Amino acid sequence: MERRILLLSMLAAVFWAASSPTLCAQATARLVPTAAELPGFKITRAAEYYNAGNLWKYIDGGAPGYLAYGFKEVAAFAVTHPAGQLEFTVDIYDMGDALNAFGIYSTERSPEGTAIDTGSQGYRTENALFFWQDRYYVKIVGDAPVPTMAATSMELAAVVSRKLPPRGAPPKLFAVFPEGGRIRGSERFLARDVLGQQFLHNGYIVEYAKKDAKYRLFLIRAGDARQAQRGFRQYRDFVETNGSIAARPQQLGEEAFTGKASAYGGVVVARQGRYMAGVLGLDDADAARAIVLVMLSKLAGGRED
Repeated sequence: MERRILLLSMLAAVFWAASSPTLCAQATARLVPTAAELPGFKITRAAEYYNAGNLWKYIDGGAPGYLAYGFKEVAAFAVTHPAGQLEFTVDIYDMGDALNAFGIYSTERSPEGTAIDTGSQGYRTENALFFWQDRYYVKIVGDAPVPTMAATSMELAAVVSRKLPPRGAPPKLFAVFPEGGRIRGSERFLARDVLGQQFLHNGYIVEYAKKDAKYRLFLIRAGDARQAQRGFRQYRDFVETNGSIAARPQQLGEEAFTGKASAYGGVVVARQGRYMAGVLGLDDADAARAIVLVMLSKLAGGRED
């Protein structure tokens, strides 16, 4: 009986330690600025650390989205700037690699934000600042949108950025997308549910403008050619069910189709090897086919991530 009680106590202790925000592995602890590195600021809440097992305790319903991007750990702490009576919460998310860090940043990015030169890429709003750098995604959120918030959050972000590895560059596969008409800052990487389809993963999306019209280009990198072929045919069936297939053009990848979908308008999609590329919302089918052909030719030239 005593042995059983002891075993249950040990299991309970292990479970508590694994779920505790302060006792999980603290790989990000070295990235948290010290008081000496934060002149003008006062640390008001020491860093707490959450991993994949207990992230829900910190961001609750937002946890699944982060886990889909390979989330490893987050260090969360709070500071104040006494001179301006400003309070900030700082989160440093370790997303495992640079692609995932960019991915979660890109899905949360606000189109109304003001671009900043911090980290690999970043922006600020009235009371918050966000950037990604290497494998990390940083969120700095203030308690109120006051005039001094922007400058103070930039000062805080600079300190955090200096603690992180060198900046790094956006995912290389975005170089496959054409420059003409590209809407800057519209690049996104979706780990799952690409184009709203549960069977499509690892998608790169960029928005474009032509006169008053907007359209989207996408590139999906499957695990292998067989997986890409299956995804291509499932998506073709989706378009045919929710719109129409106009043609199956030759000499455009290994297989291709053009058509119209109720959600997008004009659609041109092609598969080549493990990749699926397409244009959504551009009614000029010839122009769309030319874009896809250029994207596939760049992939054939070795521009892979």
